[in-house]
Amino acid sequence: MKKTIRGATGVLEVETKEAGAIKVIKLKGQMDISTSDEINKIINGYLEQGGTPKMVIDMSGVAHIDSYGLSVLIFANSSLGKKGGLLKLAGLKGKPRDVFDLANLTRLFNICDSEEAALENF
Repeated sequence: MKKTIRGATGVLEVETKEAGAIKVIKLKGQMDISTSDEINKIINGYLEQGGTPKMVIDMSGVAHIDSYGLSVLIFANSSLGKKGGLLKLAGLKGKPRDVFDLANLTRLFNICDSEEAALENF
């Protein structure tokens, strides 16, 4: 499924797919206050399906992330962990990676170089 979220400050393209029992969410664009609520809804919808959730969020196309985007990812990581599941971030680079490093969030997340690497190591 592909979806374009048009926010006040930018656009975020979202593609969701299944890789076996793993939900993959691929993001491209701006993950900020104006687009993060929709991402949160997508993640929560998946969590409501039950079972042991496994998720990869491919961040390779994300050009910008703000504190709202970070909070969505932190909440998702916590929620999956509480259900015995696992969240992996893939392709985190550039300015978004710098934000994670500055906020010391890299220690909280399982970060892989690519979507393929994330899927291989589940």
